[in-house]
Amino acid sequence: MSRRSGADPGARRLRDVRGVQVAASQPRDRVGDIEGTIGTVVRHLREAQAAGAVLVCFPKCYLQGYVVDPAVTPDLAITTDSAPFRRLL
Repeated sequence: MSRRSGADPGARRLRDVRGVQVAASQPRDRVGDIEGTIGTVVRHLREAQAAGAVLVCFPKCYLQGYVVDPAVTPDLAITTDSAPFRRLL
């Protein structure tokens, strides 16, 4: 991609997102407590939305509590069509 003299290729993207309120959430993890975790996420989403956020970022692996034990992970995995996940939509 060629760059014109003085042109910032990211400038257009920045103009496109100006005014977008983004929130970040770092709640305490609740290992193995999917329902409790979903409740926390819903509460944080509502608080962020009330503050004007249109995008809320949570840590990866937050929903299942950062479980890394392969024997336990399948029990804590939720699918995007599950009832707990639908509460987030």
